[in-house]
Amino acid sequence: PKLAPSPLDPLKAADIPDAVLTKVYGGRENAPPELVAVYPNIRPDAQDGYHGFDIGADGRTLVTASYPWDMIEVRNLANGRKFKELGIKEPRDSPFFAWLKISPDGNTVYGLRKAEAHRARKTEDLYAFNIQGRELWRTPIRRNGSTSAPLPDGSKLAAAARAHNANVLHVLGPKTGVGRTKLH
Repeated sequence: PKLAPSPLDPLKAADIPDAVLTKVYGGRENAPPELVAVYPNIRPDAQDGYHGFDIGADGRTLVTASYPWDMIEVRNLANGRKFKELGIKEPRDSPFFAWLKISPDGNTVYGLRKAEAHRARKTEDLYAFNIQGRELWRTPIRRNGSTSAPLPDGSKLAAAARAHNANVLHVLGPKTGVGRTKLH
């Protein structure tokens, strides 16, 4: 069977400017062959890094989170331009978003906000924002090391974590963040 076109198909290495490849890799000849895009690092510190991303089902929306900044950036996938910030503006080295997911309908962005390992706060909070930037809800997940995923039909959100020497799975309502079940 023929595969459907991917939203990544239009991205081509030839479209990356030579100056960018020289700055990042020392030249086009040193860039990995699978490279198709270089998004600008919009933060002033070269040590900042992306810790989470997702591509929306529309194939046009990219969400990114970079450490140590505590904002989710909504971008145009084709050119990397940011058009919205979601999150809580806090100082550098605050808890940060490390996992991101766009809902199947593209209207909600989920983010898992992690505490840094050296901080006293060891919990994580799962957030939901509408694509316009309003916080819809947040719920504590309680332990670092969590991950989450919306079901493909968007009906539930699963959050896996480690708690009290057991692996647990929380099943949440994606519109409310209210738990439906907790499996051990």
